[in-house]
Formats: sequence, C-alpha cells, structure tokens
Amino acid sequence: MALLLLRDATLIPLGLEAMGQQRLSALRGLLVIAANLSQIAGTLMLARAWRRAALALPVSRTAEWLLVAIVVAAAVAVTVPAVLQNVQRVQEGDVTAVAGVASAFGDAVSLFLIAPLLLTALALRGGLFGWPFSLLTASYVSWLLYDALLVLGPGLGLEAAGTRTASELFRAFGCLFGSSAGLAQLFVVEQLRTTPSRSSTTPTEGPTARG
Repeated sequence: MALLLLRDATLIPLGLEAMGQQRLSALRGLLVIAANLSQIAGTLMLARAWRRAALALPVSRTAEWLLVAIVVAAAVAVTVPAVLQNVQRVQEGDVTAVAGVASAFGDAVSLFLIAPLLLTALALRGGLFGWPFSLLTASYVSWLLYDALLVLGPGLGLEAAGTRTASELFRAFGCLFGSSAGLAQLFVVEQLRTTPSRSSTTPTEGPTARG
C-alpha cells in the first residue's frame, strides 16, 4: 500500500517532471511492479496460515471447494481480460503497459487467494487474530469489484466517466482496507509481545504435547 501511495504521489506536481516523461513513467512502473510483488508475497504467507496453524474451518469440505471455485471463476473473469489487454499493448510497443501487466497479474494472484483468506477469517472470528484476515479479505473484494467495473462496465452500458469514478471508489476502499489490515496485524503482534506468556507465569509447567 505504501508503494502504491508513492506511485500516486508522482502524479502530484512536485517537480518530478524535470526527470522527463520517459523516466517518470519508468519510475511509476517500477513502483507498481514492486507493490504487486510484495502484495503477492504477503498474501501467500497469510493464505497459508490456516493450514500451518491447523485451524478447524467453519464449513464442510464441499462448501470449501465450492467457495474456491466461485472465487477463482470471478477472478478469472475480471483479471484475464486486463492481463491480455496490457500484454497486447506491450507487444505493440507501449513499454508503459508493463506496469499494467504487473498490476493485472498481481490482482489475479491475490484475488485467487480470497477464498483461503476468507476461510481463515471465519475460523478466527471473534478474536484479535481475525481482524487482519477480515480486513484483508475486504480489501481484495474491493479490488475484485474495481477490476470488475473496469472490465464489465462498458458492456453494461456504463459511461466511461461514471465507470472510472465508481472503480476508483473501490480502489480507495481496497487501499484503506489493506492498510487497516496491516495496522491490525501490527496491533496483534504488539499485543503478543507485551502480554506475558504462559511459560513466564507458570514456570513449573513443562512443554505441552503440541510443543
């Protein structure tokens, strides 16, 4: 989110125009690529949390796979056209579209992981640990709606200006929920660091069966 904010800051007249349009476009592209790589890495780490923690999911195996299928289908429908469109622009010589490819690909991977994030949030509902996952899930749902409006808006008869305004609203929600998820995770970690552990309060107890 911080890298995306820096990219947006380059759109403000701050004297960066002196770099030249080509270099400025390259800088923006690098920031977008770095933002999407970090987003993918962080999401993959969090998406694996429920398996590593051996959480009991609140739904059946059938419901789990159904949710995964729905999420994957929605992600494919709204991200594949964006990826193909930007790839075509690159093939036509538009180097600035490389950032678009990275952004669309990053969105695709992240949106595929909505299902495990949502399931983890449901498994951790009612506690501090559930908030980062719930907020991150809300962030990616917002990004899904952002991409959906850009891809499906013209086909639904929406005007370009209205589509752009609505999609940017969901982009703002995506960034705000994502940043809030990071702050919530930081809060949880700080709580763990400042709360005395069981081992410090009951030194006579040995390790449990789970280690």
